[in-house]
Amino acid sequence: MSGQEAGYGQQGMLERVNSVAGTLEVGHALTGYRVHAELPVEVQ
Repeated sequence: MSGQEAGYGQQGMLERVNSVAGTLEVGHALTGYRVHAELPVEVQ
């Protein structure tokens, strides 16, 4: 892990969640699975 990556903190987490949410939106369109904003960050 680089120092810059470690420095992202909450903002980096939010960006990762947004990226994951975008991917899951495609899954929702295909499967009808509803994604909630409260999904844990561990979900990939």
